[in-house]
Amino acid sequence: MLAKDRLYYNLFSAADKTAFRTSFGVWVQNLTIADKLKLGIPLTSEERAIDKEFGISSTVEKGLLPLPLEQQIEREYRSQLISEETHGRTMNVTATSQLVETIYPRAGQFLVLTKLAATEGTPANNIRISISRDTDANYISDLKPYAVGLERELSCFIPALTELSLNIIAAGAVAPVYIR
Repeated sequence: MLAKDRLYYNLFSAADKTAFRTSFGVWVQNLTIADKLKLGIPLTSEERAIDKEFGISSTVEKGLLPLPLEQQIEREYRSQLISEETHGRTMNVTATSQLVETIYPRAGQFLVLTKLAATEGTPANNIRISISRDTDANYISDLKPYAVGLERELSCFIPALTELSLNIIAAGAVAPVYIR
């Protein structure tokens, strides 16, 4: 589903439902000239000049552009993959933020957080995970894993050049919580 400026996610029910779980994923990206041509979005004068110079519209008409996002990521990053690891930790979570783990890349390498899962808590536990990367503390804050649990992972793509940290906090004491 494509949204240009707003995306609504509404749930409707004829009756009350307790402990209802749902999840959704959203990719946000800057549109390329090929994306705009495929979607019928008007180009700026500068983009029209680039289209004319490189024949982007004819390539879009042939179906060769734009590349699907998964294929772009595969081309740009998967070829550079050196290893894939899963880290996990069981801990007692409190109302004070705690460091789960900080991971550092080796010299000349970078890290990408691609998946995240945690023990399913309850909305009342209010377990929240924060992800920091490089110099951006709390790059993502207050991520609530209770809607997913361990049987499903939250897919993500969070690159880090110098470090990647995960912190966890809850409304009160929750034990044990497994996070991977």
